[in-house]
Amino acid sequence: MNRTSTRTPPGFFFRLPSSQTLRGIAGDFFGAFADSAILLPLLMLLARMPGFSLPVLLGSTGAAYLLAGWFFRLPMSVQPLKSIAIASITIGAGAFEIKAAGFLLGIFFLALFLFRKKDLPIPEPVVRSVQTGLGIMLLIQAKTALPADLVLARPSILLFAIILLLHYSFRVSSIGFFAVFLFLNSLTKDHLPPGTLIVDFAPPSSDDPKRSAFLIASLLLPQLALTSANSIKGARLAMEHYFKDRCERVTIPRLMLFVGLGNVVSALLSGLPFCHGAGGITAHVKGGATTSRMNWIIGGILLGLAFVVHFSNLAVRVDSFALPAILACVGLFHLELARPLFRSWTGRLLLLSSIGITLFTSDLLWVMGISFGIHFLSTRFKKGAIHA
Repeated sequence: MNRTSTRTPPGFFFRLPSSQTLRGIAGDFFGAFADSAILLPLLMLLARMPGFSLPVLLGSTGAAYLLAGWFFRLPMSVQPLKSIAIASITIGAGAFEIKAAGFLLGIFFLALFLFRKKDLPIPEPVVRSVQTGLGIMLLIQAKTALPADLVLARPSILLFAIILLLHYSFRVSSIGFFAVFLFLNSLTKDHLPPGTLIVDFAPPSSDDPKRSAFLIASLLLPQLALTSANSIKGARLAMEHYFKDRCERVTIPRLMLFVGLGNVVSALLSGLPFCHGAGGITAHVKGGATTSRMNWIIGGILLGLAFVVHFSNLAVRVDSFALPAILACVGLFHLELARPLFRSWTGRLLLLSSIGITLFTSDLLWVMGISFGIHFLSTRFKKGAIHA
């Protein structure tokens, strides 16, 4: 008599994940760190400002990643507001101006969500002009962080050359890996007692209210243009490109709601002012991310790191040889966004004026204002020529 086998089939109680699932998990893991070149260096620079705390910055960034994954159900980037973060360091703004600018930006996009439901109609050439200014500012910060002694600067110059060689010759993006190394290598013991948490609104960096108001406007207005074009409309277009059949939750109103409400709360908690950059989405996706699991991975790690830093009395020291190289590479890559400006004489004029104004003033408010003027005059000239 043949007996029926009662042996439990393999995987009956514990089913091993398929190779496709394992590839998806691996892709989400590596893609989670692909945008670290933007996030971590700027987070480190902000953490050194009085009025900001590294654990709060890490925790707020991790929470934003987790909530973005839950809200959009796709691998959504969380980037520092580059115009605010970079320009604040260049023009001498402090934590008060940064938090005020982030808070007002949040209020602005909440108002757009409630009453307009559309992004701002910012001309593309003006946005690219501001992005050009940001790239120049990053290069300025890289030069500032570079040691004056050529012998001490050699490791940074060598790393800069290696990253560019891997990127342009071998099509290998290594900048995220070096950014993670930079951040971990920069953690050091702080003088504060373990568990100390800084959450406050630091006083204005200037005793002159008019000067402080001008600094806030210089941080806020260019960022409004960039956020509307790159983090609202740009993020929507990027998700349509990469996840055409799964991006129904990524709408312009929902993006405005998340950026608006998130920045209001983050400013009140002294957290990271953030947006959803299209470039950050591309970095995560090209790094291998395909699902919102990527957000759970990077968000959970950042939250865990926030607790470790908080209870271990750790801070960051921005003296690593990798920082100038990474800032210079990000600035150089950022300048590639200005390529469309070469197509016309107006674009070339915008490009030259953006570079010159940034080098002369280090103020993106001037860059945006003059770019608007050039674009408006060129448009009027073309219309006049047509009607003539």
